[in-house]
Amino acid sequence: MSDQHTEKIRDYLNRTTIPTFKDFVKKNKTFLVQNSSIDDKLHSKWVNLYITACRSVGVNPNTADKVDWGDVFIALVKAAKDNNDTKQQKPNPDSTTTPTANAKASSSSSNNTTSRHMLTDTEKIYVESLYQKLKEENMWTLKTGRKVEKVMEECARDYTVEQGAHSLIVDPLDSVWGNYFTEEEREEISSTNAPELPPLTLQMTEYLQKFENLTDLDDLFNKANEDYFNPKKDAELYWLKQSIINALEIYYCGFLDKEVKSESDLLHRIWRPIYLCFDHSANISVTSGEKTSYASALRKKESKTETEAPSKFFGTRTDLLFFTPITMKEFGTAEMGLKSATESNKSVNELKLKVPKTMKDMLLRLIKLSPVEPDKIITCGFNISGVYLNQLVMDNPKGYVCRVSRFPVELQYPVSPDNFIQLFKPILATIYGTRIQMESTLKHIDDERKKAGIPSYGFKKTNNSNNIPIPPCFTPIPAQRKRKNTSSNSNNSN
Repeated sequence: MSDQHTEKIRDYLNRTTIPTFKDFVKKNKTFLVQNSSIDDKLHSKWVNLYITACRSVGVNPNTADKVDWGDVFIALVKAAKDNNDTKQQKPNPDSTTTPTANAKASSSSSNNTTSRHMLTDTEKIYVESLYQKLKEENMWTLKTGRKVEKVMEECARDYTVEQGAHSLIVDPLDSVWGNYFTEEEREEISSTNAPELPPLTLQMTEYLQKFENLTDLDDLFNKANEDYFNPKKDAELYWLKQSIINALEIYYCGFLDKEVKSESDLLHRIWRPIYLCFDHSANISVTSGEKTSYASALRKKESKTETEAPSKFFGTRTDLLFFTPITMKEFGTAEMGLKSATESNKSVNELKLKVPKTMKDMLLRLIKLSPVEPDKIITCGFNISGVYLNQLVMDNPKGYVCRVSRFPVELQYPVSPDNFIQLFKPILATIYGTRIQMESTLKHIDDERKKAGIPSYGFKKTNNSNNIPIPPCFTPIPAQRKRKNTSSNSNNSN
């Protein structure tokens, strides 16, 4: 312990009637910032110094109360950032971004990000602090030698408009990463431990083949009604048949030629096969109607002390929520857009931000339930814009990174009988495959819990190198609402 530290702590002890470590930190934040670094384990460092100083003067070291290091840590992050800014002229081995690209990223946002949250200075410091806590030895190292998390940190630092990088989410298909990763690196990020969509069963494939080369509406309808399937014994085939009949009925009534009034109309008429498919799932249910994700509500609650969230916590509202009713495990989400405009603000923001963040909330909660093999756990999502559908998968392939895998091109719902089965078959296969993905994840979690048996009491140091604490999604700090002026001068509130 240096003489400067000793003198400062002893001076505090001599001037204070009832000295405590918590009080010392509260009254000496500037000193602590000046004598600490971003890499220090603040509490361990200073509590040991405090105890040593107390014992040297015969004072009982009171260190029981919880200490809030928030202001000190934020100040250290600011100092580290300012120091880093002075080194920007030096080449960064973890960067492929040119100054021009950085300027473009930080100074403007494209049309499809105008409705996204704009990070405040405090929020950017908080995100920076998340990255600063990551251990390099646990990061995902690409074949080029670059660490994915380091590059993502650069992206998060460049953008004021909220991006996936602020939540440690990478979507290799997101064009923003073209400024940070090479094409080879983006392909490696996509292909490493990549998830696969389970195929249809042989019986399901053979049934759909009956509709090939049929383009007449009556022929398609008659073919669909040739077979009888029991809803219980032939559940998958029954679902296929009903999905096809429901789709053909839409042509008969001219639904697609009418003005669709709401997203609910779209869901319950065109995209009905999604939730009907889960009627035949033994364990996973689906509910519609702006349902709240429990996992996202937990994330917002847990972030309260760091982002000053209010006392009430509301999870992300989703159009479809896939979950286990009793145990409240959540495996997927869906967002619905009324217009068939895949490049609209709403569609892009839900595809690149809202759906992935909700999926990550769900993923982290599931990983807590089965921490042994987190890379085998996935969550799923659907992003729908009118007659277009994309399917997303969230996983943790390596390091601290949560990755989005999705189709490069949306699947289109058949708007006429002319190419009905050619367009409808991939949609049905995707819906069914998504259900199998969720059920497989649930089975893996249940199997791992069975193997674990009865847990023992107390804290145990983890011996699992795969069990890396993944940071949660970024939670914006709620804006303070101004109360209405109820005084007699309230008419001057303009």
